[in-house]
Amino acid sequence: MTGVRFVSQAEAYESLRSDFAGNKGLLKEFPAKALPESFRVRVAKGAEREPVSAAVERRPGVSYVADEADMFGNPDWSGGADISVTLCVKDDYVPACRAGRGAADGARATAREKKAIVSAIEKMPGVTSYVFEDQKTAYRNFAEDFADNEALVQATRPSDLPEAYRLTARPEADWNLMSRRPARLNGVHRAYNARCLAAKATLGVKYGIRYWVALPDSKVCAPGAR
Repeated sequence: MTGVRFVSQAEAYESLRSDFAGNKGLLKEFPAKALPESFRVRVAKGAEREPVSAAVERRPGVSYVADEADMFGNPDWSGGADISVTLCVKDDYVPACRAGRGAADGARATAREKKAIVSAIEKMPGVTSYVFEDQKTAYRNFAEDFADNEALVQATRPSDLPEAYRLTARPEADWNLMSRRPARLNGVHRAYNARCLAAKATLGVKYGIRYWVALPDSKVCAPGAR
């Protein structure tokens, strides 16, 4: 470790108010007393991070330990997309990829399914542009995001990562509604408000709100509360 800093509830709340200034509902949900005190630990570049996290997690009084490098390096919320639509891969485990697709059940998204997905995206009001990300591109981005975790990169193959459409939307659009529409299409593994996922991760990692994954997008990322 190269440094440790204590963050009080009052300091955490002031930071939360700055990060989520436009979201009055969220700020009402989490007053200062709802935020835990915390310590910010800085680890030397190149050092093994897991032993540090494990040692701290075992200490009395510690509720939650999060590695910001791992959380914010996740490619699900990097890359600048507003909405991400990830496609089914071979032997996908999610129900949407394993039922209701006929001969394509359990298979990667077909050319016909991709065509239907593109058609739906192009008809969605609020979308200003979109790009297709193939598995090679996804792997390259993954390797860059997790460059400090050589074992993970070596254990992951391009075929493990889904193809995806990355959408850019108008700021005033309801991104939550826009992400729900393609989620119902065959061949779609998941569609989500990528900006909202990043906001949820901020609540968990930066502010110690352990149930951040379960928070509804409508509460964390209400339209107009970017």
